[in-house]
Amino acid sequence: AALLKTGKTLVSLGRHQLVIDRGADWSVEMVDFEQPRARQEAIAEIATQMALPAWDEIFINTRSHTQLAASTGDGLQGLDSILEYRRRGGFSRGDQPTGKHYTHLAIDRAAAPRGLAVHKPFLKRIGRTGSASSIESITTWQAREWFDVCPENDRQFPWRFHRSRAIARGVRRLLVDLELRFPKARIRVVIPPGGRVETAVRRGLKTMKRPEGGVYKADFYRHIWGSNNHIASIGEGLGTVDLSGLRIEPTFLGIRFAPPNGPLDLFLKHTLDDLAGNRGSRFRGPQSLVYEAQETLRAPYKAKFTEKREAIIRGLLARKEIREVILYESADWAYFLPPDDPHKYLQTNTKP
Repeated sequence: AALLKTGKTLVSLGRHQLVIDRGADWSVEMVDFEQPRARQEAIAEIATQMALPAWDEIFINTRSHTQLAASTGDGLQGLDSILEYRRRGGFSRGDQPTGKHYTHLAIDRAAAPRGLAVHKPFLKRIGRTGSASSIESITTWQAREWFDVCPENDRQFPWRFHRSRAIARGVRRLLVDLELRFPKARIRVVIPPGGRVETAVRRGLKTMKRPEGGVYKADFYRHIWGSNNHIASIGEGLGTVDLSGLRIEPTFLGIRFAPPNGPLDLFLKHTLDDLAGNRGSRFRGPQSLVYEAQETLRAPYKAKFTEKREAIIRGLLARKEIREVILYESADWAYFLPPDDPHKYLQTNTKP
């Protein structure tokens, strides 16, 4: 932190010099929007598109292709090399993996916005004594650190907690700059559900009965939420972003495929409640929701899930909190729906 404040890149150490790589001012993969140049680059790219007649609004999504390489995985068998997990027949399966599978601990999760190095609450936390609170907790992977939802305090996993909050602070700065640069444009931001949503839904799924018998179990959560459109390295920061005083329209990250009615209703109940306060935004009114149903348009799912998908979309639009459903992966919707009247099902009452 002290070296960062000096702005130096070379520090004399006796007859040697310590070279500090302060990183680029910006890059196309950067999620550190606390850096002015990173925000300037993003806004310049957006401005280029907004200058064309095809665009008149801004939509900030959660998906960021910055999930980079990894050598380590974390699973029920503990921290181990990805090679060893693969040898045992495991594969990367997002967060909270089961069986012999693992969470991909990519190097982007080991990097945080630079401002964290001088963030007083973070420095205070890692300065405490004791093995569980030492600097070791942020310099090496911690078992189960990326398993569950992002913690709401820094007691157990200070790195993940403070990292996600730093990303959220940077995203807020970007949104402030966007509102100043485009004062009349509609700006929507996809907000992933907070950790309390996942915790509550998983708890409910543990005992929710299936119509055919048995229970869904907590892991069924991954079949409901829009996981394909979410990467934790930036998404969980967006989930906690402060929109106070802004006019930003929060957008629901939404759902995937064609969830059964019980799990879907449970998820929507907690998701809608989670975003009821709009994260402090001045925006009022119904919101947008992203739906990852593109796989239901493809064989072999099309015949089995078409009516279910259509009923889900009608049900979503019937809710007072939802004004529009954004269909994820537009190519599938453009090619696989009838070209003459692709959404005629909105006028029908077919039951799922």
